[in-house]
Amino acid sequence: MHILFTTTGGLGDLLTLTPAIKAMKSSFPESSITVLTLSYRFYTKSLEQTKEILNLNPRGGVIEVLTNNPNIDEVIEIDRKGLRLLKGLKKLKMEVKIIKYLRHAKFDIVISTRNNDRFTLWAFLSGAKVRVGQKKQFFRRLLTHTPDTQEEDRGIIYYLCDLVTSAGASIESFKTEFYISKEAKIWADEFIRENQLNEDQILVAVHPGASGLSRIWPPENFAATIDKLQADNKTKVLLCRSDFDEETIIQIKKHLSTSIIEVKTSGSVDRLAAIFMHCKLCITNDSGPRHLTIALGIPSIGIMIEGNRSKWKIYDNGPKIILLPESNKCSFCPAGSCLEKIPDGEHFGAYCIRSVTPSGVVIQVNAILLSN
Repeated sequence: MHILFTTTGGLGDLLTLTPAIKAMKSSFPESSITVLTLSYRFYTKSLEQTKEILNLNPRGGVIEVLTNNPNIDEVIEIDRKGLRLLKGLKKLKMEVKIIKYLRHAKFDIVISTRNNDRFTLWAFLSGAKVRVGQKKQFFRRLLTHTPDTQEEDRGIIYYLCDLVTSAGASIESFKTEFYISKEAKIWADEFIRENQLNEDQILVAVHPGASGLSRIWPPENFAATIDKLQADNKTKVLLCRSDFDEETIIQIKKHLSTSIIEVKTSGSVDRLAAIFMHCKLCITNDSGPRHLTIALGIPSIGIMIEGNRSKWKIYDNGPKIILLPESNKCSFCPAGSCLEKIPDGEHFGAYCIRSVTPSGVVIQVNAILLSN
């Protein structure tokens, strides 16, 4: 049996898909699983990427969530931005090329993970006998299985598992997974040695990146938190980043009073995961790295805007997983909605996450450290 998942290619998107993939592999152990990602390829500028819109051998960046996963047999990446830039006959030829590839692969089951017309059409035109996607979409009649489930109601992980359940899978666990390569572990070990970090120090990772400026906790708050954590000389903060966090990193360093070790992983999520494994906990915005820490089982503090809660508050708060603020009520946004409004004159951070203070984060850090 040949199974295809179609999905978007963000780090959080791919990590939250791993329980559903594992469920299909466990339920159909003789099957081969292919994942097709529709990606912006924006995680890093430094990776060498093929110029092909249909990439049959993707490497590096967020795609390592899939290429490192033993439950996945094949990964295909389609450059969404490149596809959109094509016009007229060139675009038609590329769409036909993709459809021909899908038909030639002879998939038996296609799981369309997003309410996306293109995914639904690809599922239908692939010729697969079983085509799964959520009920509330325009082309639902092209699908054979349409469970009445939505990301906003169920949360993304449970929604994805609902889809594969309708295809006959049994869910054993909702836990996300990431597999670190041996090469990445060696790289991280060498980084720790080169920076003269040792077992007596408490390492805390800070990753300040996010998909939008409104979702980034103000850099001065990150800086104040780092300074407070490093005041005891036993705690050392590793400031992690992708190529697209440059502006945030510059602003954090402007406000720092203590020295900082930057971690540049050349766009590799694999290396980032290996660094995280050396840390006692990680502080992030609501971003892919937050999902990565949870997949690795590392304690995390995530700072999330109100607008993301219904879909992405998918992990229960506890000793290892803390989401701030606990109640995102601000005077600016209407009740029950989040406009992601950054205060006038500011560059980062919506009103709701500005209620989180550096002192409040440090209290939570100390609580995590004491509980472990």
